[in-house]
Amino acid sequence: MTITSGFFRPSDPSVYSGNVRAWQKNLKPALIQQFNLTSEYELDSFTSLTVAYLGQNGNHLVDPREGNQRACLTCALPITTLSVLNPALSQITNISFTESEAVMNYNSLQVTGRRRLSHGLEFLANWTYSKGLSNNLGYYGASGGAGDSQSAYWQDAYNGGADYGPEFFDSRHNISVSGYYELPFGRGRQFGSGINRFADEAIGGWKFSTIMSFHTGFPITVNSNALYSTTVNARASRANHLRPMKVVGRTSHSWFGTDPSAQPCANDTDNGLCGYSAESAFRFGNASVGSERAPSYQQVDLSLSKDFAITEGSHLEFRSDFLNAFNMVSLSPPSNNATPGNSFGQITSAVNEPRNIQLALKVVF
Repeated sequence: MTITSGFFRPSDPSVYSGNVRAWQKNLKPALIQQFNLTSEYELDSFTSLTVAYLGQNGNHLVDPREGNQRACLTCALPITTLSVLNPALSQITNISFTESEAVMNYNSLQVTGRRRLSHGLEFLANWTYSKGLSNNLGYYGASGGAGDSQSAYWQDAYNGGADYGPEFFDSRHNISVSGYYELPFGRGRQFGSGINRFADEAIGGWKFSTIMSFHTGFPITVNSNALYSTTVNARASRANHLRPMKVVGRTSHSWFGTDPSAQPCANDTDNGLCGYSAESAFRFGNASVGSERAPSYQQVDLSLSKDFAITEGSHLEFRSDFLNAFNMVSLSPPSNNATPGNSFGQITSAVNEPRNIQLALKVVF
């Protein structure tokens, strides 16, 4: 086999350029510890209630770090302009350093109600109350949603603890319900058990099912246009958190409200009202990871179906699906850039689709 066009090869392999990758000399395997304590109670012959604690700790998790970040504006080493050290390194812009220094922990209370099929009813309901913390969201980032507000790289490459905060998927309350119910109408059922076959074909045998999902908002990290971060070649630039915002008059256009505290200040200024200001030109922003929250999520899907007999060995299956049946709007995360002029707190889209009704017929033979 002859390869005519393989991997990219630099014109001069002896010259390092662009983003150079390096790895920790003693990269450690991840250490994951999990804990759980579960109690299950039988409510009746078909229904049970489960209450559980679930916890997890993680150490030596792989994280990326910028290896070419200046420690301060006046520090001699390391320096961002590598050509000062060696002209052969002048084309290097970043050094992606892979190490195993990230940590995480997760604790949750999980309550589950379950009913096995009885009298046509079956359901599963779960409520989770949880908190997850970490100093890194993963090597490849969150890939969409509120998690994109946080960089996969530490803002200060020499202080990973400053990035310790809620995990990007941290949702304090998470509720999910799924169920199935055979409506009690028609021959052999609770109501209309004596009706004729033709009437039974119309009102008997209908099945109803649902899937419901609700969760509170994910964390948002408030960022800024890069000033100090650009000077020291950092991969993240967070805003300065001056004081808590007072949320009044919240809308999709002003998720953080209309109070003056929701209007950010410029860098190195504080008018005594603004909750955030842009990153300083002289130091990193002090806003913590996940200091604000995105909107919550809610959706209810419904389905109604029935089988119509054709012959002894065949039937017609009708199904109607109502996706987002109540047309609930789950808003996208707001703009998280606290530099004035960047529409801080404005939401321009939704994460779920509008109501969608699907009707289907299928012949089974």
